[in-house]
Amino acid sequence: MIANETILIIGRKDGLDVTHQILALAFRSKGYVTLVANDEAEGLIFVETTPPDLVIIIDDISVNDTYKDFIKNLRTDALISQIPIIFYTASTKIDEAETLKMGIDALFNMPLDLRKMMTSVETLLMRESN
Repeated sequence: MIANETILIIGRKDGLDVTHQILALAFRSKGYVTLVANDEAEGLIFVETTPPDLVIIIDDISVNDTYKDFIKNLRTDALISQIPIIFYTASTKIDEAETLKMGIDALFNMPLDLRKMMTSVETLLMRESN
């Protein structure tokens, strides 16, 4: 891992809960800089002003239209289109193939498997640095 790689964690305004805190703390303990956005609009501001090395989107339901627009914005802007995106959800009804088509690099279902997510983050960041 390169020191000071930045991870942006995005959640819902009403959902900024212990999961966000656990992820932020876990990534900070590994030397990552973490940014936490309360929603997609705030996340987009972070991406445009302080582009992260990776984005984690947390939602209890599914990839809704707002997230689809957020992901589309990331994937169509040449300056930020290569930022890896992880989607972390409680929903078991998400089609993984569909998320890959949208531009999501990895899909995780709750409950949190921190070790697996850490490995995925490290792999995605190594891929981007090559």
